[in-house]
Amino acid sequence: IIFSRFILCTAFLASQRPMSGHSSPHPSAVHYRLAPFIAGTAAGVTGTLVGHPLDLVKVRLQTDPKRLKYRGPVHCLLKIISHEGPQSLLKGVVSPLVSLSLTNTLSFGFYTGTKESLRRCFPNGLLPLRLSREMSAPPPQGGTLGHFIAAGSLTGLFLTAFTTPFEFV
Repeated sequence: IIFSRFILCTAFLASQRPMSGHSSPHPSAVHYRLAPFIAGTAAGVTGTLVGHPLDLVKVRLQTDPKRLKYRGPVHCLLKIISHEGPQSLLKGVVSPLVSLSLTNTLSFGFYTGTKESLRRCFPNGLLPLRLSREMSAPPPQGGTLGHFIAAGSLTGLFLTAFTTPFEFV
């Protein structure tokens, strides 16, 4: 859900003209740089709002291991809605909404920026990660496998350093 929302939001933002009133069909540099962060935030919000009710059902089932209250996930969901109301599915959503939205914003923004930087610094790809038959062909427009692996690894390293203190508490 999160990645698909990110892709859709990025595509939508890329198709928009800058708000400065210019007739240029290309987004401004600021607009281009902010798009992954905005799309990451939208993906985080969407993923949290969709996933939180499912997480609530999972927690309720885990706290009822002998299945005295709930017969299964669907029964649990229906019982929560009937006894506590549909709004109860979003109880406690504020904390994950803030933390996961921020995490996704940083994750997708950092990943996109890192991948673009690697593409500029190593336009022919990261040589150890290219196959010999790829060497004669120009690198793909989105980057090579090496660009994706390196950007993902660096993003994971950055995100781990950022989120670990929050996850630990």
